Amino acid sequence: MYDVSSKGASNTVSTDRKQEQQAAQDKATPGSGTNEPLTDTTKRELIAALKQNWQREVEGVRTYSDLARNERDAPRRAVLVKMAEAEARHAQKWEQKLAELGAEPPKEERTLKMRLQGWLRRQLGTEAALRQLEGEEDKDIARYEAQARNINDTEAQSMLREVRREEESHGRVIREMSSLQSRLKMCKKWKGAKKLPPPSIDPVQL
Repeated sequence: MYDVSSKGASNTVSTDRKQEQQAAQDKATPGSGTNEPLTDTTKRELIAALKQNWQREVEGVRTYSDLARNERDAPRRAVLVKMAEAEARHAQKWEQKLAELGAEPPKEERTLKMRLQGWLRRQLGTEAALRQLEGEEDKDIARYEAQARNINDTEAQSMLREVRREEESHGRVIREMSSLQSRLKMCKKWKGAKKLPPPSIDPVQL
């Protein structure tokens, strides 16, 4: 559980119950897999999907690590580090599953577009990067759910939905951090607005 807040502000609302409710909904979601041996076609589709997921998570590790290195605010930096660690755990899950399927170890792709995006995020700063990452996290969440519905493998479905719930937590953290930075800028601009409530971020368990 992580608590990121401005000085003097505290909030200890947990999202555990929300995650439990979502997990219960997932069990009732159509598209349950089977424990039967995978066909060659299904296996190829699963391997392709997991390689894509692995690549996205590795990109996430690099992105959050870069942001953490350039973040001056200690609480926000700590959260960014934790998010990078969570993305690394996700990548490790997909790598282990790929090994179980007999697939070759995935290799990170670093296209010119990816390098330019990383450079641009560093130039624009944390706030602009977080706004962009909101959309990226939403895409990842939608992709994981679509894969869980379409892949005919019970274990893979469970893993996909578990990671999807964690990515939803990431999205909430990003939105709160982005909102916090905007409010802090407003407070600095309007120094006379002393009655504004202190901005805070709800702790989220990644």
